[in-house]
Amino acid sequence: MILYDYQQSFISDIGIAFKKNPRIVGQLPTGAGKGVILAEIARRSIAKGNVVCISCHRIEIFEQLFTNLRAFGITPSLISAGQYPMAGAQCYLSMVETFCRRMSRGLVEKLNINFFILDEVHFGSYYKLVNELKQPVLGLTATPKSTGKPDLNKYFDDIVCGCSIRTLIKERRLVPTKTFSIDYDFSKVKMKGKEYDDRALFAEFRKPKLYHGAVDSYMKNAKGLQALCFCVNVEHSNETALQFRELGVRAAHVDATTSKEDRHSLFQMFRNGDLDVLCNVGIATTGTDLPDTQCVIQNFATTSLVKHVQTLGRGSRTAEGKERFITIDMGRNYIRHGEYGEDIDWRFIFNHPEAATKKEPKKEKRECDECGAVIKLHLTTCPYCGATKTRDEIEEILLKDASIKEIRDYRLKTVPPHLRKSYGTMSHAELVAYGRHMGYSPKWVWVIERTRR
Repeated sequence: MILYDYQQSFISDIGIAFKKNPRIVGQLPTGAGKGVILAEIARRSIAKGNVVCISCHRIEIFEQLFTNLRAFGITPSLISAGQYPMAGAQCYLSMVETFCRRMSRGLVEKLNINFFILDEVHFGSYYKLVNELKQPVLGLTATPKSTGKPDLNKYFDDIVCGCSIRTLIKERRLVPTKTFSIDYDFSKVKMKGKEYDDRALFAEFRKPKLYHGAVDSYMKNAKGLQALCFCVNVEHSNETALQFRELGVRAAHVDATTSKEDRHSLFQMFRNGDLDVLCNVGIATTGTDLPDTQCVIQNFATTSLVKHVQTLGRGSRTAEGKERFITIDMGRNYIRHGEYGEDIDWRFIFNHPEAATKKEPKKEKRECDECGAVIKLHLTTCPYCGATKTRDEIEEILLKDASIKEIRDYRLKTVPPHLRKSYGTMSHAELVAYGRHMGYSPKWVWVIERTRR
């Protein structure tokens, strides 16, 4: 296969990083081809005489990696339940839990593995493996913040970040999104640690405005599009799928307890276009390659940047005729973490993991009252449906629980064009108008004029 320039550069940067440290995290956005990059790195390593082991945590990812490796001319020996490979292979593909159990029993030492590649390394289950390894380790992920403890920077030495989502959208390797949301207050939902409590969040999503909200928004803004719907818990997912079916939408539910055969069948039905909506709880969050997904429904609220980015990434892959995907954000997650495509400093988060959980909401955007589209806060007219708001109404949204800095920044952005000049060139009337717009005391004009004199 021929790799894109950004993929070649990413691999080169990883090689340079390994000259300094033995444990490296490689970060690249969902849909940028980490599976292809993984297979190419494995191919190059095998060509140098290394024995490579690639590990993952989910059967769907396991199957995709096997296909990618075969495409690069590599036939891996499998390490999974019921599979016991013989020593002598150049490449092994393993399920992480199976590998850890056999490693604790001394059953993998004879394989002579000297390089490990871990896919979706942000999952906390990898720590017990990496902690026991003495060989070089490469962990790949779109979101380098561990879902468990300890954080990645405690057992990896450095991180290599590839190009951003914004860059890949410009190069047409990913597609942008159009976001629809809902005006709802989640500030009083009970917390469990740094995340919303599941029971409390489920109770919130059973209130009328949210209970039917995801289905109503889909019917209004994305009807007929193939959608992945991520829910709070299994019961919520089943109820949401039922609501869709009652409206004639072909919908189904899948979770961790669904049998391997049924899961495979449901995902295949979705790929074939026989399902419109697939409701789930974390099953389609990472490593799921469904490029025809045209809509992502976040039927949950979260303080986790990782969960937010991973779910949105399911809709970002390119497909024939696909110009963008629709995001239906029922949890107002865009306020906490930004819309899809906004720049994220993953190196900073790798070194400061606490930054991946944000409680302070952003006040840069708002939902249109008519169509629900997420637009810039200061816009008085919705560019999608034409609905209008007055300046006073917008300012009221901003002033609610706002800091002095937020208020000042907003007012600076909305200064009328004729007042965008230095104080020294303003007339008395212009100074009065400027001071009134910024909310300054009337004495401010007197101070400015006295200073000028």
